[in-house]
Amino acid sequence: MVLDGPRRLRLSEQPSRELRPLPTAERPERALFVSLAAVALQAVPDAEIKLGDAVSVHGLGAIGLLTIHMCRLEGIQNVVGIDPDPHRRELAAGFGATSVLDPNGDSPLGLRIRALNEGRGMDVAIEVSGSYGALQGALAAAGLGGTVLAAGFYQDGAMSVRLGEEFHHNRSSMIASVGAWGAPYRHAPLWNRRRMLDTATRLLSTGRASVAGLLGRRFPFAEASAAYRWLDEHPQESVKVALVYGGDR
Repeated sequence: MVLDGPRRLRLSEQPSRELRPLPTAERPERALFVSLAAVALQAVPDAEIKLGDAVSVHGLGAIGLLTIHMCRLEGIQNVVGIDPDPHRRELAAGFGATSVLDPNGDSPLGLRIRALNEGRGMDVAIEVSGSYGALQGALAAAGLGGTVLAAGFYQDGAMSVRLGEEFHHNRSSMIASVGAWGAPYRHAPLWNRRRMLDTATRLLSTGRASVAGLLGRRFPFAEASAAYRWLDEHPQESVKVALVYGGDR
């Protein structure tokens, strides 16, 4: 919608994004993950991950799980998935995580990360949940001279982020990764939003990028309010929910 006068709203006559047909009519639910896969796909080159790097992914929603998958497609052999939810940690193992951790364990996350990585911190720590607590965990996970990639959407004040600890002493680099609002791509003009979305679409449609287990429930579009209510009441039971236009659930 666009503003039309001081108090009126009207629907824009032009779509905000270009519409393109899917490459195949098979399993159209994969299209639900195109924009999410594009975020994950962009995070990997933004972080300048190299073959042989150790990578941690903080937050195992759809984007975090797909980020693990993209790292594995790039040939990264050591990928640690971090999330408080056991079901999502289980999914991460299926998506290629070599280890999974609960950030709320008995000992500090940074120490447990180093125990998994021969005493070293991560070369790259990717935060995708938008949680400041998870961002602090990524700062603790990154090793000396490591990179923290912030790919989540952060709001309000960052009261739980403490830059005077690992970030300062490890001389870490923090990079923002965003592919919206006209933000320039770090690898422009070779890459832009259209190419990122096209690549994500191709990876999903060919099965190179899997979304197995991510779509938990389907609701008829007429029951959209029930779908949102179910998500509020069962936040850990499904990574993604679909609204279906016609047909069965």
